[in-house]
Amino acid sequence: MGRVTTTIIVTNHIDEILAERGFIPRDEIRSVTLDNVLVDTGASQLCLPEEAIAGLGLTLAGEIEVRTAIAL
Repeated sequence: MGRVTTTIIVTNHIDEILAERGFIPRDEIRSVTLDNVLVDTGASQLCLPEEAIAGLGLTLAGEIEVRTAIAL
């Protein structure tokens, strides 16, 4: 099985709710686009780079060490 990567857009869910309720305009919903994201169908959590967390205005929930296997 080969390595599968994709591009994803992640948005701030609280911003989406605030926009739905009319507290902020929809164009103020914070989002980031991440390219070359490795797809792991068995993953139970999403790990984001520090820059994406800051860009989304999120608070850090915790840190984990991540290792991936690279086929040569």
